[in-house]
Amino acid sequence: MLEEDARRHIVNVLRLKTGSEIILFNGEGGQFTGIINNCSKKRVEIVVSNFSNTSLESHLTTSVAIGISRGDRMDWVIQKATELGASYITPIISERVTVNLSSDRAKKRLAHWRKISISSCEQCGRNVLPKIDEPVKLDCWLKTTRSNLKYVLDRSGGNMDLTQSEPSSIALLSGPEGGFSKNELKLAQSSDFIPISLGKRTMRAETAPIVALTIAQTNWGDLC
Repeated sequence: MLEEDARRHIVNVLRLKTGSEIILFNGEGGQFTGIINNCSKKRVEIVVSNFSNTSLESHLTTSVAIGISRGDRMDWVIQKATELGASYITPIISERVTVNLSSDRAKKRLAHWRKISISSCEQCGRNVLPKIDEPVKLDCWLKTTRSNLKYVLDRSGGNMDLTQSEPSSIALLSGPEGGFSKNELKLAQSSDFIPISLGKRTMRAETAPIVALTIAQTNWGDLC
């Protein structure tokens, strides 16, 4: 039996009928083939048949940390980072973050972001969900990041060095609308993050991390 969100997607968006074949995934890897046995607005029942250990994951482990943005900008970053194969996504609380998240509100936003990621996986065909962490302060995240290669986006930084040997994991740190403060940039550099610029033009807070992730996946990951 499909839960409500999946049921609505089947009935209202895909408009599938009884007898239609469908691919199912549980977010932990691999996928199942199923046949819709019963399909109505109140009930969608699937008969599951074969399991396939299909993987669409990049061999490059990517951690994307983003300063929390206002409105639906954060939603957009979550969606696109999922499509681009991000392994971990962390909302960052920094000095210039203007979004005030209480404990209850943070839990609701996290649940909302995870739903967006699930929908994005359904759209792009991923069957492993990226891990979306609870919002965390910048200094705490820096202490726990263990990627081989670490970049912080900063207009005064240099270009991303694409000639170095292929890393197995990479961390990308991007600020909120107002960017990181000088002290925060120094803190990131003291944790071995290399400042990089993405060119002459100033990108929006939601655009910059997606561009950086695209470059990383193209050069070291699985984008052609």
